[in-house]
Amino acid sequence: MDEAIHRASNGRTDDDIAFEDKPGDSKNELKWKDIVCLSGQLSLKIPEELEKPSEKEAAEHFLHGQRPQEIWMDKYGSRILTFNLLELSLQEKQVSSAVREIQKMIGRLYPESIRESAQNLGAGGVTAGWFSFVTGGIREDQCHIMFVMPVNERMMFGSYHFPAGQEKEEQHVFGGMLKSVQMRKDTGEDESGCKRQSIWTD
Repeated sequence: MDEAIHRASNGRTDDDIAFEDKPGDSKNELKWKDIVCLSGQLSLKIPEELEKPSEKEAAEHFLHGQRPQEIWMDKYGSRILTFNLLELSLQEKQVSSAVREIQKMIGRLYPESIRESAQNLGAGGVTAGWFSFVTGGIREDQCHIMFVMPVNERMMFGSYHFPAGQEKEEQHVFGGMLKSVQMRKDTGEDESGCKRQSIWTD
């Protein structure tokens, strides 16, 4: 995977998108587990088969550039989920424009690759922006979802990669993950000058 991919709406909301299933729904047969990532700032449910890779496995999939801060993948390396908390400020009102800019950059790198244009989805009490595209030349064998959301007023930039041809199923999985997000929000400093954090909010 080109490291450039790991380096932001058409006005649609989550009511417009077919992401009905949520982890824990009786009709959703996929098994989920809870994870906490980004130094305890983000909690969500992900498919049970996604695990943190070994150093060797991570190196095989991220050959160049800076490796994502958090990586989760299945044992075959065919489904990969990543999270990065960037040193860039991001407020909820900026999400739509940020994800559109990322889509434009990807569109220039991979012409005619965009599958789902930039749009919004509710996540953890905030708005996440996402889009998808395919790579692999004529075969179009890999699909990638890029997403951003504000986490304590910083940009969280994530990605979800899976085999092309599974977009419908994997978009439901992606929607379920985002809808399960909970965040810890900084609430200032305590009497000793240390930062306090609130309980998980969803």
